[in-house]
Amino acid sequence: MPKSDNVMKRPNILWLNCDHFAYVPHFALNRDLIRTPAFDRLCIGGTLFPNAYTVCPLCTPARASLATGQYPHRHGVLNNDGAHGSRQEFAPDAPLVARDLHAAGYHAALFGKWHAVGNGEATAGDAGYQGWSPPRYGSVYNRPAYADYLEEMGLEHPDIEIEWHLKDASQIRRRPLHETASDVAFHQTCGVIQGPKETHESYFLAHGANRYLEKRAQDGAPFCLRVDPWGPHQPYYVAPPFAGSVDPQKIAPPPNFAQDYSDRPAHQKRCLDEILKGATTRTWPQWAPVVAR
Repeated sequence: MPKSDNVMKRPNILWLNCDHFAYVPHFALNRDLIRTPAFDRLCIGGTLFPNAYTVCPLCTPARASLATGQYPHRHGVLNNDGAHGSRQEFAPDAPLVARDLHAAGYHAALFGKWHAVGNGEATAGDAGYQGWSPPRYGSVYNRPAYADYLEEMGLEHPDIEIEWHLKDASQIRRRPLHETASDVAFHQTCGVIQGPKETHESYFLAHGANRYLEKRAQDGAPFCLRVDPWGPHQPYYVAPPFAGSVDPQKIAPPPNFAQDYSDRPAHQKRCLDEILKGATTRTWPQWAPVVAR
């Protein structure tokens, strides 16, 4: 990067935003359970915030806050699907990070999951980002851009070996991976991709991000590049080299695994009965292999 005073005052920004990370103190601390060398380097060589909390434990409201710099009660996106009075799009005068970056002379790009608004067709491009992102929760495997990537890399469309399904045992089988993206309950599965690791969505996103970095290196303009892989959010579809990297028998159940919900609020009981039906009837030895994926 040129070391002019102007550029040094506007450093390039690489923003990596994984989805659905729980608080995991064993990262960089408990290497007997899981090996995360890249994550470890960021923790040890950078700044770790062990007491950080999300503004909302729901995908769309939290992502809307990342896009605006506002709390959910300010930007109005309160739910994933627009229910209960939640906005499904940003207000016309909403402050957007990408606009501020443009005003400061930055290029802004996002590759991966957006899901910062409700069930409409808006993508990160509508908020001022270049790059690639599908609307809503989105998926990689049924998108033309992914097919183009496979062709460019000389890869075949992979299958997925479904190992587990929360509600429907008939889904435990091998099938084309791109077909699963249209399933209503595809979140409730785990399995192993039957193909090279480069067919995994994270490699597809990294490829697009690398191309973007190469382009920015040529023009020398400051940039903010945000990369949002879908993992480790379910479905737990893992590439073959990593399928056995965690031993299920070493994973301890969370403290609230066997919690009695009889005295809990009605909405928690409704979630278990309607959305997570079957989740509480399985033992931890049945759950541990899923968590390991």
